[in-house]
Amino acid sequence: MRLHMNKTRWIILLCLIPLIGLASGLTLTNGVGVTGAAAVTVPASVTITPIEAYNPVKTQHTFTATVKDAGGVPVASTEVQWILPFFPDMVGTIVDASNSIEVSNTRAVARTDSHGQATLTITATRPGDTDVIAYVPGITDASQHKVFATKHWEDIQVTWPVDAINKIGTEHVFEVTVSQVDGTPLPGIDVRWSITDDDPNARFKSSGTNNEQNATDANGKASVTLEQVTAVGGENTVRIEVLGATGSVMFNHDVKKTWQAPALAITKTGPDREELGQTIEYTIVVENTGDETATSLSIVDTFPAGLTYVSSTPSGTQSGSTVTWNTASLAPTKTYTVIVRFKAAQAGTWTDVVRVSSAEGISDEDTATTEIYGEAVLAITKTGPAEVTEGDNAQYTITVTNNGNIDADNTVVTDLIPSCMTYQSSSPAATVSGSTATWNIGDLAAGTSRVVTITLKASVVGSCTNTARAVADNASQVAASVVTTIKRELVPDVDITKTGPATIYLRTNGTFFITVENTGETDLTNVVVTDTLPTNLTYQSSSPAATVSGRTLTWTIANISVGQTRQISLVCQGNAIGSFTNPASVTTAEGVSASASATGLVVGEPGMTMQLTDTIDPVAVGGQTTYQITVKNQGEINAHNLKLVVTLPSQVTFVTASGPLVYSVSGNQVTFNGSSTLNAGQTMQFTVGVRAASAGPAVCTSTLTFDEFALPVSVEEGTTIYSP
Repeated sequence: MRLHMNKTRWIILLCLIPLIGLASGLTLTNGVGVTGAAAVTVPASVTITPIEAYNPVKTQHTFTATVKDAGGVPVASTEVQWILPFFPDMVGTIVDASNSIEVSNTRAVARTDSHGQATLTITATRPGDTDVIAYVPGITDASQHKVFATKHWEDIQVTWPVDAINKIGTEHVFEVTVSQVDGTPLPGIDVRWSITDDDPNARFKSSGTNNEQNATDANGKASVTLEQVTAVGGENTVRIEVLGATGSVMFNHDVKKTWQAPALAITKTGPDREELGQTIEYTIVVENTGDETATSLSIVDTFPAGLTYVSSTPSGTQSGSTVTWNTASLAPTKTYTVIVRFKAAQAGTWTDVVRVSSAEGISDEDTATTEIYGEAVLAITKTGPAEVTEGDNAQYTITVTNNGNIDADNTVVTDLIPSCMTYQSSSPAATVSGSTATWNIGDLAAGTSRVVTITLKASVVGSCTNTARAVADNASQVAASVVTTIKRELVPDVDITKTGPATIYLRTNGTFFITVENTGETDLTNVVVTDTLPTNLTYQSSSPAATVSGRTLTWTIANISVGQTRQISLVCQGNAIGSFTNPASVTTAEGVSASASATGLVVGEPGMTMQLTDTIDPVAVGGQTTYQITVKNQGEINAHNLKLVVTLPSQVTFVTASGPLVYSVSGNQVTFNGSSTLNAGQTMQFTVGVRAASAGPAVCTSTLTFDEFALPVSVEEGTTIYSP
């Protein structure tokens, strides 16, 4: 399929060169071409690229001629003549020439551009060779003024693979398709593959080397598989050469394979300095700075002895001095953030190391260094009574606390005993020298406290200040005081009064008042008031409410200040007639007591009712009717010396009378009288029979008197008398 230029062709070309010069119409004078009055830079050399190349038929190819002067500087506007020599089996024709002056199928005249270059584009419709001559008339040296090139036109076209990007550690197949220009596959064409960058991490899979050669199959295809020995990021260049029958390279092409990989960068930030015992928070940021996703990330934080793991966000897994976080993947440009917290456990300068790695074998690490510092800070409190009575003991509690984060060394506590008090005892035992009590409590650990007590006797009346101090070798002195007022001994006393109604009616309520007064010099505490009810009084209510146990009522008052009174109201009901005595008493925690009583009488009254009715109404003249009188004692006591007077109307005449008392008749009055008693709840009945004497309305009146009621009680009954 390939034509090669023979010696005859080159002889013909050499014979044509003088004719080319004559045909150009140029005159050369001393190596300088003159086309007018102006002179130009003298060209000295010409080169052509490519010198030899292969192209598929029915495509175009461009040659470039570069003209330079003797110093190697490009020469512009210099004439270049392009010639396609004719010979019997010649193929190819000119398509275009840059800056052309003249163009035909086999010859073109052009001028160089500012880079000293002129181009020629040719094509061919059938296989064969095209010889190309680039001739520069302006070069006077005949051995330098022309260059030759050959274009081999083949009925072959190649479809090359394109550049590709793969993740590291994967494989990639490059495939070449060789066919005729009309698309007919060309089997058996040798293809040579080479990894031109000599990368030891890349190789062809089938050969295990950087070079491989195979031939196209029945479909005109040939392929290789590129793989990595070690999965690392980078780039490989594969040179693909399509070979001719003699093994020469007809076509070649470079294709690039980019291996992309994740790239991990980890940073850890935190405070440079932190106080002992505090929580230190570090921020860990992992970033994928590569081109591929990193998978199966493992972040391991190795923390020093001076730190104690507390927590993290997200949650991590602690094992000994490491904390681990795992995440599935991290895409390119993405970040993964962890917040981890440690307690500053030991003073010193500590470095924490964090490392990230992925399934792809990439990793990174970073450190964070923090100085942990501490100090002892003493605090002291002292508590004791605000008041104490002369001669009594007062106990004071002294609490010393180390609020720092390191031990307070050789801590000493002292109490300055005031002159108004005398030392009695202490716990633990103090060393007492003069007016100073001392406790050597040794090293006081951070965050701990020690408590000591001292008991002093109040000896002088007045305001008394007791001061305690604490100091350590590495902590400043602190002090606290309690002011106690020493007062003279006060005498407690209490008084109680009870008042109430002198008379309570049976089954009615009466209110009693119990008043307790602190008449002493000290407050009274746990004041208990007791009231014992007599048998003819019944408890109803009280304010405040009492505790009731049978007939005993009890009230407890927590405190009654000096001069203060407390009053209790008690409501009782009389349940039996007679006199009563109701005692009340008071006791206190201070040992003082008092009592008082209220006396009175439960009384009752009779309650009399009377009813008057006639048995026949109306009644005819000459007829009889009877007046019935019913007297009832509905009160609580008996009624004495009852007297009942029935005054008959003028229209009737007396006939007869009956009842529990002796009666007498005087005119129109019937009187029942005698030494009588009507007991509570009992009834007496009286009757008076009469005859109707004259027609008309008639009114009968019944009047009752008895010793227990000052006024008479009367009732009336009307009767209609008619003439028959």
